[in-house]
Formats: sequence, C-alpha cells, structure tokens
Amino acid sequence: MTREGVGWCYHGFMSVCADCGKVIAEGVASCPECRGTVIPDSGDRRRGEVYRIGEVAGERFRIREVLGTGSSGIVYGAEDEALGQAVALKVYWDRAVEGDADLGRIRREIAAARRAQHENLVTIHDLHFFRGRPALAMEWVRGESLRARIKREGGLPASEAVPIAQSVLSGLACLHGHGVVHRDVKSSNIFLGASGEVKLRDFGLVKGEDRGATLTGTGEAFGTPGYMSPEVIRGKGATPRSDLYATGVVLFEMLTGHLPYEGSSVPEVAGRILNDPPPVELLEKAGVEPWLRRIIVRLMQKDPRDRFGSAEEVIKALRSRSPGMWISRKARVRVAVGGVVLAVCLGLGWAGYRALFPPTAVDVRAEGNVVRGISERGGTAWEREFPTWVMNARVFEEDPEKENRFLVIYGGRGRG
Repeated sequence: MTREGVGWCYHGFMSVCADCGKVIAEGVASCPECRGTVIPDSGDRRRGEVYRIGEVAGERFRIREVLGTGSSGIVYGAEDEALGQAVALKVYWDRAVEGDADLGRIRREIAAARRAQHENLVTIHDLHFFRGRPALAMEWVRGESLRARIKREGGLPASEAVPIAQSVLSGLACLHGHGVVHRDVKSSNIFLGASGEVKLRDFGLVKGEDRGATLTGTGEAFGTPGYMSPEVIRGKGATPRSDLYATGVVLFEMLTGHLPYEGSSVPEVAGRILNDPPPVELLEKAGVEPWLRRIIVRLMQKDPRDRFGSAEEVIKALRSRSPGMWISRKARVRVAVGGVVLAVCLGLGWAGYRALFPPTAVDVRAEGNVVRGISERGGTAWEREFPTWVMNARVFEEDPEKENRFLVIYGGRGRG
C-alpha cells in the first residue's frame, strides 16, 4: 500500500507575556521579568494582537486573564464594563482573517451560530473590532476543559465518557441544523462547567470549508492535526461528518487517555491519519466494550460516507449500544469480488459434477443429432450430441435403482 505523504507550513511567531508585553524566547514557561503568563506563538504586540492583563480592549472589555490560544486567535477572560458581565473574548490573528471574504464568512457564521441556541453550545454575544481586527464576545464558561481533566486523571470510565460525548453530539446536531460546521472539535474546546454542564466552544469560526486548506501541499491548515479528518488533511473541506470524525477521536481520547494517532511531528501524525486504521488494540487494552469500540471505529472511518450520517444517528447508537448494520466501502468491494470468484468456482464445480454424475431422466427426446434427457419437472436433465442424425430415442430399460438409463437410439445408420 502506498502511504500518503504530508507537508506543513509553520508561522514563525514569537511568544509574548500577557502581563508586561515582553517578547519571550521560545520554550520559556513564564516571563523572566514579571513571572506573568506566556502566550506561545502569539504574534507581535506592535501589531495589536496581544493585550496585557488589566488593559481595556475597545474601551469596553477589561482583560482579566488568558484562557487559551489557537490557530485562529487568542481567547481572554474579560469584564464587559458596559454591561457589567464576564465574557470570553476571542481576538483573531491577522493571518486568520485575510480580506473581505473571510470577514464576510465570519459574519455569516456568527449570525447562524447566534440562532443555534443550545445548552451544550457556548452562547455567542456579538462581534467587535479592535485595532482593525475582529473580536468575538461570548459566554465565559467557568470550569475546566475536557483536555485538562484527561491530562490530570487519564482515561475516563465509559459511564462518564459516553454522556459527555452525547452532550457534544447534541450541540453539534443543533449547529449542523443551522448550517454551521464546527471544524475544530477537540477536547480543549469542550468545557466541563463547575455545575456539571458540558459546553462546546469555538464553532464554525476558523478557516477550513471555504478555503480548502490542506496538509498535503504547501498550503496551511487551521485546526488541530490529531483531530483532523482525512478529507480535511487532503484539502477537500470540512463537512458535518468531519465533525463526527473528530468526535470519535475525542471519545477515543476520553477512554484511553491518548489520541489515536500520535507522532513526533505534524507530518507524521497526518500521515498516520491518512494511512493507518483506528488502533482498536488500545481500546481493547483500556477495557472498552465491543459495542462502543465498533461505534468509535465507524466514526473514524477514512471515507466520510462510511461514518454515521448525522450526530443524531450517533446519539441513537450510543443509547442503543449498537453501531447499526454497516460495512465499509472497501469491505464491500472485497465482498463483491469474493462473491464473483465464488460464483465462478461454484459454476465450474457444478459443471464438472454434472459431467461426472449426470442426473437421472424419466424420458428422452431426440432432436436432430442431440438426445436430451427430460427430468421429472419437464426440464433438460442432460443432453448428448451424436455425429449422426437421431431419428428416435426411447428408454430401453427403466430401473429406479440404477443411476443411468439405457437408451436405444435409431439413427440414419441403423440401430445404436
């Protein structure tokens, strides 16, 4: 089998301290000047991409802390001084919004996301512009990310992992119903609230579907490689089934404590996603029940058409503990080819058997130079071709204990 190769385009951005704004060398965990929070690969403060703790953005949002960074922007915990409420504020990198087309898409998807109100989705408030770049104000979920819990506790029992997956799928079902593809489902984008709620954030607001980003060429891809589906890696664009693939990865991660495909570099991980089957042995080692393993394997099929058709279908499968009747397209081809080979072999075998052991006929008929044995149902049990014209044929001796009948054939050259 030929393995697909991949390449990756990196951005050479610096790390910056969120407290004092100092540019920090790569690999440093905290600021050497003020011991503040370091934001890795966050860009240049002179370009206005990074705010200090305590600074006011847009004369309205006072920055309280850094919640995280990603391929499309940085997320702050902030106080909306105009409304007196805490919000999560996502400020997009310049490289994430390139021109009016990207901005128009973000506006459309924010409008759709605001209509997609669901208990398992982070609520979108509004879109703002700071220093010429978009910033999204949304609900600030107090608690921890699913990724943080997995890092702390390792694999979770199925009794906890499955309900979390069902909550994520419920949010995705609502999102997909409003025409929005998440594109970046991962454990760090799933928040576990202090009161037990499960919230999916950062939906539909990163590059992917429209721009056809790819890892297989020299282009750049936005998203997290370990969760990206094969079609997204190849540059075919994200669809709802791409989100289902990523949900399968998250479910795998919850149950085992590890991603299904890991490696020392992004190209290595992407290559494994493209070429290697889901590592079922890791699920077996973690004690995952067969029905749940089958659901995860179906979610992580290489061909999107082999996965579940919708988030609702996955929820139903998890509730019924059954992945449903399905067979992958590659397996279908193998079964079809095997069926043809088997049919040919059976046909040849049956022909050989008939030649060696001809069936018993109850009567015979002569037609030209061919004599046919007639079965009980009136069909042809066998036939014999003679070099001379057969005028007549009849049963000479009829003995039910004998397998073969004796025939007398009257031909043009006399009695046979």
